[in-house]
Amino acid sequence: MQTPLMKDLELVQEEEQKEVFEDKRANTDIIKEKVEKKEPVSDNNYLNCSASHQSLISVNVNKLDKLMDIVGELVISEAMVVEKPDLKGLVLENFEKAARQLQKITNELQDIVMSIRMVPLDTTFQKMNRIVRDMSKKQSKEIALNIIGEDTEVDKNIIEHISDPLMHLVRNAIDHGLECPEERLEKGKPKMGTVTLEAKNEGGDVFIIIRDDGKGLEREKILERARRNGLVNRDESDIPDKEVFSYIFLPGFSTNDKVTEFSGRGVGMDVDETR
Repeated sequence: MQTPLMKDLELVQEEEQKEVFEDKRANTDIIKEKVEKKEPVSDNNYLNCSASHQSLISVNVNKLDKLMDIVGELVISEAMVVEKPDLKGLVLENFEKAARQLQKITNELQDIVMSIRMVPLDTTFQKMNRIVRDMSKKQSKEIALNIIGEDTEVDKNIIEHISDPLMHLVRNAIDHGLECPEERLEKGKPKMGTVTLEAKNEGGDVFIIIRDDGKGLEREKILERARRNGLVNRDESDIPDKEVFSYIFLPGFSTNDKVTEFSGRGVGMDVDETR
């Protein structure tokens, strides 16, 4: 004997669902295109949305967080329906089709909502150009900034937290790493130094790499400062490079003897490490 639920479920056909979903998506695209062009919306004038014409809007992050919470609840509700023990033993072909479609749409919605918070790093990376120009003039150094992977996307909240550390690391590379033009020429290097800022995806993680073609970390200079700060109490030859170089991440540690606009306060590398 059919229950009202089973009778209703039999009315749900896969092809009908597909047509409904396609019609909704098509109508949404048409209305969106009309609104953007300030044209009247009609049912008989279909337009194709080109991928090259994109519009952007600013959305409050709190609203996105709320949307993500709602989608999370939807995913849980969908799982409760699909995996409900009471329905496991029933042969409901139309219900199974509808459940699969619900699961597919829920997964797509979850992916889209997650991607909404993702923004490219290009704006953050381009801000470093000004730092390079300013320091190049003030320190009489010729510097080229090489940016790679600026289209890499990360969560907006992450960008807000890494902007200052990136700025400090670029300054540090220029101030401590790159030599003046005369010194570079004496070493057989190009007159112009290079700072490379690179972002890449690996195994689901985003890596941001900052490197320069300067002189690198100076072991003896770091050890000298470590001795002054009472950090070295054994034979220095027994201290591996990794341990010596880790001193620069200690609070208040700086290899500069005087405080300048860009360094010498010992504040920065320890903060960068914690970020």
